[in-house]
Amino acid sequence: MARIVSATLSAAQVKALATNINDDDGGIDRWFANWVHNRADTIMDDIFQKEVARLIAEGKSVSGSKDDIVLAAPVQSASERDQESLYRQRKLLDSGKE
Repeated sequence: MARIVSATLSAAQVKALATNINDDDGGIDRWFANWVHNRADTIMDDIFQKEVARLIAEGKSVSGSKDDIVLAAPVQSASERDQESLYRQRKLLDSGKE
């Protein structure tokens, strides 16, 4: 599922960014889009490398595009990890009430 990401900046934040980024013709918008794409690509590369290593270690074949492999990788989202952590914390707290 593709997603459009945007950010609302205060006037002070725009001024601060404009000291490092030429904002003629939407430079800050292009910089933000570039940053998001680069960050996502870096994380994708990490997931891809770990998933290929896992598949090879398990003697499984590796096929498909990088996107296919990343989408099929059994990884948790940050939200899922947070929920799991909260569940474990609640369980610990509840076990101490006995």
